[in-house]
Amino acid sequence: MITTNSDIENLKQNGFILKKNILNISQVKKIKDIIKLNMEGKGVPHSNYPVNTWSFMIKLLKLDYKKIKHSLYLLNLKKELNLDFTAKLFFAKESKLVMLDGYHNQSQESDILPWHSDQAYGGAKSISKISSPDFFFLKFFFLFDCCWTK
Repeated sequence: MITTNSDIENLKQNGFILKKNILNISQVKKIKDIIKLNMEGKGVPHSNYPVNTWSFMIKLLKLDYKKIKHSLYLLNLKKELNLDFTAKLFFAKESKLVMLDGYHNQSQESDILPWHSDQAYGGAKSISKISSPDFFFLKFFFLFDCCWTK
């Protein structure tokens, strides 16, 4: 994924960057297959993937080889998409991945869940001033709504 200075300015001004078609069909299928193994809903048990040595060791001790394999795939995808570089551009310093989760919900007509922005704004719907990135996390969301089937 190529991130431009314009993208970073848009992120700082509006709080998001929208990139379409950054994953190929086989990547989308693989991610869907991985995520569908989790129970439906956000915050369900086992929806997190290891991202550091300690969390990989815990999965290894639990003999959860499938979760290790899936995490390695997702971390490699993060590398392919240069997400660390995007975070570095945004924060203007090195950053690190601290959490990786994957979940799915049934398709709905309503808006995407409001908690997506609650960390920075307490769930407020009308934002007049964007908070400094020093006080919240940068999140990457991959939405597969158009590709999801029951």
